[in-house]
Parts: sequence; structure tokens; C-alpha cells
Amino acid sequence: MPLSVKAIEAMKPNCHVRTDTGENTGLRVSCGATGIKIFIYRYSSPVTHKLVPIKIGNFSQISLSEARVKLQELKQLRQLGRYPATEMKEEKQHKKQVQLEPLETKLTVKALIELYLIERIEDRKGKDGKIIAGARKKKGQFVFHLAPL
Repeated sequence: MPLSVKAIEAMKPNCHVRTDTGENTGLRVSCGATGIKIFIYRYSSPVTHKLVPIKIGNFSQISLSEARVKLQELKQLRQLGRYPATEMKEEKQHKKQVQLEPLETKLTVKALIELYLIERIEDRKGKDGKIIAGARKKKGQFVFHLAPL
């Protein structure tokens, strides 16, 4: 039986996964413990021969028809021999790298000293949650000798 908006809205938390049929085979809707309904496209990987899930979106953010359109786009990618899950992971990694690059280039001497004082000199919490005493009192004497940059 094909998916419908009413069937999705009626899903309760931890309800079993509902699947679409016909040309929309591969579209699944799951409802987690919090009650959020998620559209998922699941396909068989030709490399590993395992089922690979791709999150399309949440039911509150996109409609069933939008999820079906996105499903058809992902299916076309698969027919072209591309792997949507791998491409999405690579795209996320690329976005993270792009976000980190500007941070590395904007460090000034003052920001570098501030980072050093916070990370190494001042009191901080260790991995176990205990407070590790710093080597000096807050900010030490470095800050007073810095000229405005």
C-alpha cells in the first residue's frame, strides 16, 4: 500500500517503518522515540552489497511529495552509477574543511595568546570532569604588555 500523509501523521513513536510502493520503492518513513518522522531512501550498494540508508529529511520540514521528488533524483544518480550516500559524506567533509579554513587564517597574536592562556594556563576541566589547576592566576601578565593590534 502506498504511503499517504494521513498514514504518516498517524504513526506513533517507535512505530514500525512504513514503506512506499510502485515507482517510489525505496522510500521509507520511520518514527523514532521522540515522535519525529524521518524520510529515508534505502538502496543496495553494488560495492559492499549491503543496504545503505540516506536521510532525505524530516516530515515536518518537507512534504511527502517533496520527499518523492528527492527520491527520484537520488534514484537517477544511482542509475548513472554514482553513490549518493558517499557523495553526501564527501560533501559534508568538504563543508567542514571550508568552515575550518577561515578560522585558521584569522588568528592574531592576541587571539593566539588568549587561546594559550585558556587552554593551558587557566584552570580547566579534565577528561574525567575534575578541575585541573592552572599554572597562574587568570590572564597572567601577558595581556598587560600587549599593544592594541
